[in-house]
Amino acid sequence: MYNQNNLLCSNGFREFFLQIKNNSDSPFQIAKTIERNYHLIADELPIAKMYIHLDVPDNILDPVPPDGRNLEIKLCSDENKTGNDFIYFCHTTGDHGLAKIDMYPPAGYTWNENEKKALEFFSEIIFMVFGKSRLGRMMSRTFIMDMLTGAANVRGFNMFGDMLYKSGRLSQYVSMFFNIKNFNYINRNVGSREGDIILRKYVKQISNELESDEEIICRLGGDNFIILVKFSNSEKILEYLKSVQIDCVKNNFKQSFDIRVRAGIYKIQENDAMSDVIHNANIAFHQTRITGNGDYIWFKESMKNQVLKNNEISAVFPKALEEKEFVVYYQPKVMLSNNHLCGCEALVRWFRNGKLVPPMEFIPTLEQEGSICRLDFYVLEQVCRDINYWLENGMQPFCVSVNFSKAHLRHSDFADNIISIIKKYNIDSKYIEVELTETSSYENFEILSKFINRMKENGICTSIDDFGTGYSSLNLLKDLNVDIIKLDKSFLDNLESHNKSDEVLIKHIVGMVSDLNMNIIAEGVETAEQADFLRSVHCNMAQGYLFDRPLPRNEYEDRLRNGVYNIAAT
Repeated sequence: MYNQNNLLCSNGFREFFLQIKNNSDSPFQIAKTIERNYHLIADELPIAKMYIHLDVPDNILDPVPPDGRNLEIKLCSDENKTGNDFIYFCHTTGDHGLAKIDMYPPAGYTWNENEKKALEFFSEIIFMVFGKSRLGRMMSRTFIMDMLTGAANVRGFNMFGDMLYKSGRLSQYVSMFFNIKNFNYINRNVGSREGDIILRKYVKQISNELESDEEIICRLGGDNFIILVKFSNSEKILEYLKSVQIDCVKNNFKQSFDIRVRAGIYKIQENDAMSDVIHNANIAFHQTRITGNGDYIWFKESMKNQVLKNNEISAVFPKALEEKEFVVYYQPKVMLSNNHLCGCEALVRWFRNGKLVPPMEFIPTLEQEGSICRLDFYVLEQVCRDINYWLENGMQPFCVSVNFSKAHLRHSDFADNIISIIKKYNIDSKYIEVELTETSSYENFEILSKFINRMKENGICTSIDDFGTGYSSLNLLKDLNVDIIKLDKSFLDNLESHNKSDEVLIKHIVGMVSDLNMNIIAEGVETAEQADFLRSVHCNMAQGYLFDRPLPRNEYEDRLRNGVYNIAAT
């Protein structure tokens, strides 16, 4: 390494150093580079073999592969020419890891003190090269990696996709855009720090199912991900995503979480750009939220037209609301014991350019992008104005139920806003019923319960819509202090075929609700036979086309004046 001309280093060592210093490969590849170039300094520094042991903490920026933790560097081709004695040097990494370098002399050779000092210097050089390489890999990965989970970020995902595109292989792949269902529940249950750990474990488990270097997972933010997998592997990955088990230990208590997702899937086509890969999978993903037709939906070209319609609805909604294109209709509710009018449900209709826009064309879109909250309060204000009008004109109104999306429960002032509007129009709170929609899929019972109790404190009736459609329905009965349960129409659809299972279910649901001192109303009643059965099991109320369709205000006022329905029993 030294020379007689007192230069800094020999020509051989300078050449050796230049060969290894710019190496940013894996530890295993660096070891091979050292082996290939050792001959340049073999005469100056006799070493037969080196072992490098790396004991470094796990780091998502540079996970050390199994073949990189214990490296053998053979500098002598003949194993029999390696001595038994060895010298070792230890080096500490910046993240409190340890690198131990063992050096073996040729057989029968003993290093002198000057050579041992040279070996120590040489080990520093080797450690520096490994450290520089590791730092370079970590810096490179910061540009392409999500720092929380170790998944690729959007830039890394696009780079991977571009590589596939240039090689002509992208069309052999499928993109899957997915979101973890109810991850907020996990965060509330274990805390955000443990929630982050669960996300990391989740990404690692999915990565283990992917083909290394051939497939990729990307975190888009929050609990949203997209993966690129070979079409031939797509069914296997979709099946795996249906249920991923993750364990979490907090305060010496172990919890297991069954993580499930909603996913939009896109089969990539020839000449697709990466923007198409992400966009089309995203379109399919949003269909899982809108249609309710399952948690996995494959992209169809027709979905793009729906996206355009949704965007148009979102764009024109504010002005349509301002210009009062939305009109409140009232569907009567009937007391089954005497066929008398006992209330109604306020339903919104949209008249645009002289045509009726069906609710299913705009309600899901407004739900998805949040404008439904503005529409709900618009309806409440109109209902309060109408109740005022009826009272001032000598008509005795009944309680009107107004639908409110579960999206309102994210807003801490939800209850205050309802109370404020009722007071603004100076009407008795007994005339308003707050009907909460889609509560069976709402995971925060504490917020839901607090809101319902606040309504009750202010004399406002509350009801749960579509009871029986979610897995949490019995918990709703047990834990929530609501006044009215609304039986979902699906229970009535099979009554005329004398489906005993549905009859038994309805009978026992009505009995449970009654025993809990709540009222129950059946929606979607269309035949006299359905009404007769509901009477036989002591269901209180019903609404549906058997009695009336949703009515404009003037026609509903006729019902207020004469609220008796002549429905003959079958």
